[in-house]
Amino acid sequence: MDRERRRLYWHLGVGIFLVVIGTLMLLDRFNIIYVGSVWHFWPVILLAVGLARLADAQERHEYRSAFFWLFFGSWFLASELHLFGLSYHNSWPLLLIGWGVSILMRTGPEKQHHSEETAHGN
Repeated sequence: MDRERRRLYWHLGVGIFLVVIGTLMLLDRFNIIYVGSVWHFWPVILLAVGLARLADAQERHEYRSAFFWLFFGSWFLASELHLFGLSYHNSWPLLLIGWGVSILMRTGPEKQHHSEETAHGN
């Protein structure tokens, strides 16, 4: 299957999934259905997105995107489940670290190569 078709199916699947999850959450909030403590595991969705993006990544910016999803999914999951004693309150500095790493990932040969081409008139 070509890359564009996979992307189309990906967007279709993610869209349907988000509508279903949103509907379930809304029904739970209105006490129409009860889904229990399963909502504590919602960050697994972000991890799945990150893994899927990582598996399909071919360019540097796609790897950065996968890192974003995996990092935030891991942070949310650790905070939700209080893994390693982490909570949203005490682990927010990790977001600064992740943001810094993502900025650092934007620098490097890819940007320098483009700058060199521009400088040489290519």
